[in-house]
Amino acid sequence: MLSSRALACGFWSLLIPLAWPASRPLPEDVDISIYANRQPGHLEMQVRVPLAVLRNAQLPTRPGSDSLDLDALEPLLPGLVKYWLSPVFQVLDDGQPVRPEILQAHIMPPDEALEIAFDYPLRSGQPVVAINPKVAQLGLRVSTNITYLSPDRTIHVFNFKGDPGLIYPEARPRDAIRQFLAEGFRFIFNSADFLLFLFCLALPLRQYKTVFPTAITFAGAICIALFAAAAGFAPDAIWFRPLIETLSALAILLAALANIMGNVTARRRALFALAAGIVFGYASDFDLAATIQFAATHPLLAREAFALGAVLAVALVIALLTLSLAFVFRFARTKRVELIVVSALAADTAWVWLSERWDRLSQIPFRAPGLADTLRWLMLAVLFGGLLWLVNGWLKPEGE
Repeated sequence: MLSSRALACGFWSLLIPLAWPASRPLPEDVDISIYANRQPGHLEMQVRVPLAVLRNAQLPTRPGSDSLDLDALEPLLPGLVKYWLSPVFQVLDDGQPVRPEILQAHIMPPDEALEIAFDYPLRSGQPVVAINPKVAQLGLRVSTNITYLSPDRTIHVFNFKGDPGLIYPEARPRDAIRQFLAEGFRFIFNSADFLLFLFCLALPLRQYKTVFPTAITFAGAICIALFAAAAGFAPDAIWFRPLIETLSALAILLAALANIMGNVTARRRALFALAAGIVFGYASDFDLAATIQFAATHPLLAREAFALGAVLAVALVIALLTLSLAFVFRFARTKRVELIVVSALAADTAWVWLSERWDRLSQIPFRAPGLADTLRWLMLAVLFGGLLWLVNGWLKPEGE
C-alpha cells in the first residue's frame, strides 16, 4: 500500500503543472552540462541545469518568505522533471524516440542547481543514438556542454548555444552526409545576404541560358572558399569575420548598382559572381565552423556534404528566381524602369547593411598578418587569378 507521503508527492507533481500560470520571466543566462555514457542496452545521461528553468512550476516556499523550501521540494522533483524537462532532453534510438526513466533528481546547494540522472533504454541491436536537445526554451541565452562517452571509451565533446538540432555523437558517414547536406541547403535559404545577392544577380538576365554561367561560377567559388578555409587559407583574426560580412554587403550593393547602370552581360556577371562567391564562401564557413563538431569523426565528409547542399540550394534559388522574374517582367510595360526601381530598393538595403557593418569593422583594431598568412593569401590570389582567366576564356565569344 502506498504511503500518504508518496500519494501527496504524486498529487502535487500532477497538480503543479496545471495550477501555475506561465508568469515568471525567462532566465537570461542558462548554462547546461550533460554527461552521457552509452553502455550495452542503455544510455545514461547526467544533466545539470539551474533550478530557475522550472519557471512555470509552482515551487514550495518557506512560510512568510520567498525563499524555496528545499526539503518540501525534493520529493516533488521526479514529477516536475518528468513533466517539464524530460521532453527537453530527447534521445532517439535508430530514429525512434526513447522514453527515459528518471533515476535521480536532487538540488545541489548553494547555487540551487538541479541534477538529474536519466536512463534511456536502447532496444535496437545496433543502436544509432541521436540526441535532440530542445533547450532554447529554457532561457534567453542558453549554452550547453555535452560530454559523450561511447562504448569504445572515445570521448566526444559538443558546445553550442540554443537548439542545435539532431546530434549524432557516433555519427556514421551517412548520418554526417544527411545532416550536413540539409545544413548547407538550409543555410542558403536562411541567409538574407545570399538571397538578396542571388536576386540581384538574376534580375537583369532572366533567362536560363544567360544565368547558367553565373550560377555555375558562383556555386563553384563557394566550394573553393569552403575548402580553402579548411586548408588554413583564412586568418585567425578578430577582424576577419566583420570584414567578410562587410564585403558581402558591398557585393550586393555593386550588383544592384550594375543593374541600374545597365549593359550587364552574362560574361561580366559570371566574372563578378566568381569574385563574390569567394566572399560568400567564407561567410558560409563561419556557419559551418559552429556545426562541424557534430560530424564526429567525419569532418571532411561533412564539409563536402555542406558544400553540396549549398550548391543545390543556390541552383534552386537561381532557377526559381529566373522563372519568377521572366514571368513577372513579361507583363511589365517599361522593363528598364522597373528593373531600376527594384535594383534601387536592393541597393538601399545593401547600403544600410554596409554602413552598419563598416561601423563595426572600423572599431576593431587591425593587426598585420604574419609571413605565413601573407604567403597563404598570395597563393589564394594566384589561384583566384587563374580561375578568372579560365572563366573568362570559357565565356569569351569566338573571334575575340
